[in-house]
Amino acid sequence: MKRALAALAIVVFAAAVPVMAQAQDDDDAQARTFFDEGVAALDQGRFADAADLLARSLELRDSPPARFNRAVALRGAGRYLEAIAETERYLEQATEPRHARTRAHAETILEELRASVAVLVLDVVGDPDEVRIDDERVAGADAHLELRRDPGDVHVRVTRSGYAPIDRTVSLDAGARESLHVDASESPLPATLTVDATPPIATIAIDGELAGSGHAVLTRPPGTYRLAFDAEGFVAERREVTLDPGAESALSVNLTAIPPTPIESEWWFWTLVGAGVVAVGVAIAVAVVLANDTPPIELGSLGFSQEVLRWSM
Repeated sequence: MKRALAALAIVVFAAAVPVMAQAQDDDDAQARTFFDEGVAALDQGRFADAADLLARSLELRDSPPARFNRAVALRGAGRYLEAIAETERYLEQATEPRHARTRAHAETILEELRASVAVLVLDVVGDPDEVRIDDERVAGADAHLELRRDPGDVHVRVTRSGYAPIDRTVSLDAGARESLHVDASESPLPATLTVDATPPIATIAIDGELAGSGHAVLTRPPGTYRLAFDAEGFVAERREVTLDPGAESALSVNLTAIPPTPIESEWWFWTLVGAGVVAVGVAIAVAVVLANDTPPIELGSLGFSQEVLRWSM
């Protein structure tokens, strides 16, 4: 049984070899086609097309000639960093004596490429959320970066929540070294505060400036502000608020009604009471005087007083 299985495996493997060989031949043929088309594009100065065609050739069959030609195409397209990587790979692969002449050429190209790469020295402060260069995220905090870049324009974008994004474009010449300083906090966005006060007649003032009654939407630069709420018949309120950059916040204030004043606490009440007391006092005094008044003594015709004697029996 085991011998039969072994024999079957040998037959299957033997049958698969021609298929695998045919597939490899097809890949090699297609790789050669892409290689020839890439070389033709290179001769015509279509460097980007040449780099793409030679990359497709390398995907099917890795070969030093295709890699060397692609390095040349990338250099022509101005993609120096990719060209450096491709040249270094070629030098790793081309170790046979027949590659000696091309290796020397490749080493010269590599030296020229390294000298042509530009350097951007980027300093970012202000606690950024993200730093991107040509859509590539390179940092998420304060950073000092020395970035090797191909010559040409480099776009830098720095963002921070609550602040306007900062966009800078730096033109890099071949072999140049440029510096850029960016502060993520240089342009704070205004803050918005929505204020509601009860009763609706309550006036709302910010730093002494009337903003509305009952409701107000305040847009101000970041900072600390004093709010005043006033309404007749209500206790005045004073608040202090701090607005962060770009923040949207809300504040509700309910004023407390002033309780009615008792009548006995009014000045005029006691004035009237005092006047009434005086009047009553005068009236009583008059009544007493009248009640104690003695009738006049009758005088006789001769001017003598006449007394009426009353005998108590």
